Amino acid sequence: SINSAISLIKTRPEDAEEVLQNMADLFRAMLNNKQQSTLGEELALVKDYLSIETIRLGKQRIQVNWQVNAPKDTVTPYFFLQPLLENAVFHGVESSHRPGIITVLTKLEKSSIFISIENPCGTEPNENTKPHKGNSMALLNLKERLTLMYDTDAKIRNIQSDGLFRV
Repeated sequence: SINSAISLIKTRPEDAEEVLQNMADLFRAMLNNKQQSTLGEELALVKDYLSIETIRLGKQRIQVNWQVNAPKDTVTPYFFLQPLLENAVFHGVESSHRPGIITVLTKLEKSSIFISIENPCGTEPNENTKPHKGNSMALLNLKERLTLMYDTDAKIRNIQSDGLFRV
């Protein structure tokens, strides 16, 4: 991201400034030692992150469909959405030569909050792309954090079907 900002300084200084400002916000957030956050705070953090990636990859490559229908004051683990969106970009958009749409859905259903992130699965490698192999560390880490915070009241599931990956 820093290299992206450096490359933009002469040709697109406003974008370079936005990348650096968003990076500063994310670094400040990472240094915070909070255990809990709110859904609204988490969404603001991932919007900063996705802004960086949109500038880096281009508006044609990465698009985000926001469907936020859950209370933004919902208590969540701190910094839990960003790794999931990073995975969506890294595995679903960046590894493909095609544009990718990431869908972020939150909804309140009875007394439960559902959060879903959906992204393309990526494509087979070609001369312009290479696949990114993951180790599921972000998903395992999030599962542990949810269990610590909510015990058995929180679950994380992922499914891959019809060319989409959903958490």
